[in-house]
Amino acid sequence: MDPQTPDPAAGTLHGTPDADGASSGTHADPAHLSPATVAVTSGRPERAQGGPVNPPVVLSSTYVSTGTPGPGELLYTRSGTETWVPFERALADLERAAQPALVFSSGMAAIAAALSLVPVGGRVVVPRHAYQVTLGFVDDLASRAGVEVVRVDIADTAAVVAAVRAAPTSLLWVESPTNPMLEVADLPALVDAAHAEGVPVAVDNTFATPLGQRPLEWGADVVVHSVTKYLAGHSDVVLGAVVVDDAALRDRFLAYRTLHGAIAGPWEVWLALRGMRTLALRVERSQATAAELARRLAEHPAVAEVRHPSLPSDPGHERAAALMTGFGSIIGLRPAGVRPRPTRSSTPCGCGCRRRAWAVWSRASSGAAGSPPSRPPSPRTCCGCRSASRTSRTCGRTWRRRWTQPRDAPDVRRPPAPPAPAQPAALDSSAACSCRTVAVSGRYPRSSVMSPSARS
Repeated sequence: MDPQTPDPAAGTLHGTPDADGASSGTHADPAHLSPATVAVTSGRPERAQGGPVNPPVVLSSTYVSTGTPGPGELLYTRSGTETWVPFERALADLERAAQPALVFSSGMAAIAAALSLVPVGGRVVVPRHAYQVTLGFVDDLASRAGVEVVRVDIADTAAVVAAVRAAPTSLLWVESPTNPMLEVADLPALVDAAHAEGVPVAVDNTFATPLGQRPLEWGADVVVHSVTKYLAGHSDVVLGAVVVDDAALRDRFLAYRTLHGAIAGPWEVWLALRGMRTLALRVERSQATAAELARRLAEHPAVAEVRHPSLPSDPGHERAAALMTGFGSIIGLRPAGVRPRPTRSSTPCGCGCRRRAWAVWSRASSGAAGSPPSRPPSPRTCCGCRSASRTSRTCGRTWRRRWTQPRDAPDVRRPPAPPAPAQPAALDSSAACSCRTVAVSGRYPRSSVMSPSARS
C-alpha cells in the first residue's frame, strides 16, 4: 500500500495494531459467537476500567504529522479516519471476512468500486432482474468503455454457467435474492463454476444481509452492501460497503475509494454502527412479518401473484431453505385486474385549444361494447383545460369562461364530481367549440356579453 494513504483499519481503534490485526482487550473471536451477539459486541472500544463502551465520533479533516506517515497513522480523512474503523470491523465480523470492510459514501459508490474490476472492453455477466441502478451502471460501462453486458436468469444455474463459459468473462455479478423479483441463486454452484473458468464473483448481499447468508464462506471474491437499507436500518443515512477476504483486493478497493473520493462522513458511519446493534432483532421481526403478509396476500382475491421465498409455492423456496437463514423481508406481488392508464389521442381537443385530447377509457374499463362509461362526466374540457378570456377592467370588456365536457368520455383525471349547477338561460351558440358551452357573465350583466363581431 502507498504510505501516503495509510489505512487506520490496519490497527486498533487507537492506531496500535496487534500481531493478528485485532484490537487488544476486545471480545472473543467472532467466529465462536452468534451473529446476533457479533452485531451487538463487535466494533467496541478496548475494554478498560473507566473506558467508554461506544466509539467516539472524530470530526477532523487533518491529523498532526511530522515526517513521513507510518503504517496505520492518520494523515487526511479522505484516506482514513478512526471513526470508520469500528463499523468496518463489525461488518467484517458479521460477514466472517479475513479483512476489515471498506465503507463507501453510498451503495452505488460501493457497487461502482466492485465493478471497477471489469476493464475496458471486458465482459460482465449480470442478473436480468437486479437493482435498476446497477443495471444502468453496467449499461453506462457498455456505452463508454465497450464492456459487453450479458444478462441471464440468475436462478437458472445452467444458463449462468453457460454464459460465463461462452467467452472470456471479467466478472460474474450476482444478486440473491434479486431486487425486486426475489429470485434465489445457487451461490455455491455459481462460485465454483465461475472460479473454474478463472472468473471472480461479486455478490450484492443487501437483501439477504450477513444474517441470512455469507457469500464469502462459499468462496465469493467480493460482497457489496447498501448500508442504507438493513444494516443502518433507520432511513437516516446513505452508505455502502465492500467486504473481501483477499488483502491485495482490499488494497485495490481502498485505493479506488481514496482516489475517487467516495468517502463517508463520520456522523453517518457512527449512526450506521449504532443502527447495526439492533440488526438481528429487526431482521427477525421483519422476516416473520413478511412471511405472514405473504401468506395472507397469497389468499387475497385482489392479488394475482405473490413472490416471497417463504411460500412453498415460490420458485425459490427450496433453494432459500437450503442456503439461507430466513427468507428475507421483501415481498413482491402483482395485483389482479389492474386498470390501464388513459392515453392521449392524436387529435387536437374540440374546444379549440392546442392541447391534445384525453382518450376515452378502453372498453375493458368502461364495460361491454355499447355500455355507458363507468364514471359520469364532469364539467371539464375534453383536454383538461379551462378555456377562458377575461375582460380588462380598463376597457370594460366582459370576460367569458367556457365550461366544457366531452360528449361520450368520462373525466379520466378526477373522481366523480357533484352534479353541475343548472345552466343559465342564455347559451352562446356561436362558440367554435364542438362541446357544450355555457357563457357565464360573472360580475358583469349578462346583457354586456358581446357578439363575435364586437369581440373582434
